[in-house]
Amino acid sequence: MSRNLFQGAIPPSFSNIHQLRYLDLSNNNFSGQPSDSIGGLHQLDILDLSKNKFHGKPLPENSNLASLSSLLLNDNQFVGEIPSYLCQSRLMFVDISENQLSGNLPSCLSNLFLIILNVGGNNLEGQLPNDLCNYSSLQYLDLSRNHFFGEIPSCFNLSSLEYLNLNENLLTGLIPIALSGTPLKILDIGNNEFFGDISSWIRGAILNLEILSLKGNNFTGPISEKICNLKYVRILDLSHNNFSGHIPSCLDNMGHVESVRSYSVEINTGITWEFHPSYKGIIEVKDYGGYLTIMEVEDIDFETKSRSYIYKGSIINYFSGLDLSCNQLVGKIPMEMGNMSWLRALNLSNNQLSGLIPDTLSRLTNIESLDLSCNMLTGSIPTQLAELYFIEVFSSIPRNSRNTLSIATLIPKKILNNLGDISKDRIRNRVNREVINGNRKDVGVDENGFSCQR
Repeated sequence: MSRNLFQGAIPPSFSNIHQLRYLDLSNNNFSGQPSDSIGGLHQLDILDLSKNKFHGKPLPENSNLASLSSLLLNDNQFVGEIPSYLCQSRLMFVDISENQLSGNLPSCLSNLFLIILNVGGNNLEGQLPNDLCNYSSLQYLDLSRNHFFGEIPSCFNLSSLEYLNLNENLLTGLIPIALSGTPLKILDIGNNEFFGDISSWIRGAILNLEILSLKGNNFTGPISEKICNLKYVRILDLSHNNFSGHIPSCLDNMGHVESVRSYSVEINTGITWEFHPSYKGIIEVKDYGGYLTIMEVEDIDFETKSRSYIYKGSIINYFSGLDLSCNQLVGKIPMEMGNMSWLRALNLSNNQLSGLIPDTLSRLTNIESLDLSCNMLTGSIPTQLAELYFIEVFSSIPRNSRNTLSIATLIPKKILNNLGDISKDRIRNRVNREVINGNRKDVGVDENGFSCQR
């Protein structure tokens, strides 16, 4: 019954379907509180009420759902605490994200054989409990966009974990060395209050990582060359920190995988469950010819040109990016970066980089967004960059006398001809304004979002 226009409350007549094992009412306009009839379906194995307008407590207090293995309540308006009676079930897949739930994570959840747990986008709070270290079966954990604080437990070394998203909380401290012992492929701890030098953690870092985001924290020190051992990484975001020193010249060792892979797990029921990792997981359960498949809607938040873009669906398989912006990096742009032909977005803006733009960047044949603005670069923009036919956004515009690129060759005509119409108009407007004012210091933020501010 999913993906219709049903509205109102769930009919109480559902309580008469005693043998019902799979109920999918997702993607409708149902409202109100789930009726007691749901709680009385003792044989229910999969319950999907996601993407509706339900409110109140997640499930009736007298629910007897001991057979439940999959619970999907995401994208509703549920309030209150996560009910502890869920621990009396045999749940393996739980998505209660994008609601208004509050309180702490129930400690009893560690007693379940959880494989996927997504509670992102709520109002949960408290320190991350040490019970998390007991989630030995967990492969996917999303605690993002809540109010968790404190440090990641030092015992956090889950042997099955492949996806961890802690983005947008109030977490602090160092990255625990224990994380290095996990089989993580995607790690997002961005937009928290972590600090310190990552060199010691990187030495034993997770070699299978494909996506790594440390953005928006307080990390300091140099970017260790050990990070180049993460050869499968295709999305690396270290922006908005306090990293210093030079850009490692070995970063071109990354990007050895063509796409973010999907993962599957066999359950003793004989059903194959597959999921694709994402940044903001929204789990959907579908029935394809008798096979129940749990899938992830891929969703990546990556910033280019001071804007944040959301990449969804299969496009994630083709996206790749490197963002080192808004740090304190110095020195020249390594010529070896031109070997990263798999990159689609490169942002080195708001640093203290100096020297010439290397003409080897013309080898970035898949690049769509290149931002070198707000540095201390000199010389002319290489005309070889005209070979970047896929580029849509290019910025090396000086501001506050930081970049001192020659205005006569600021945007070579060949490069301008390859840009999209919108990008060309934005650049012309800024160049024209700079020439009219006759002073590079007058070039600032315009209405199109070109900004060098951190």
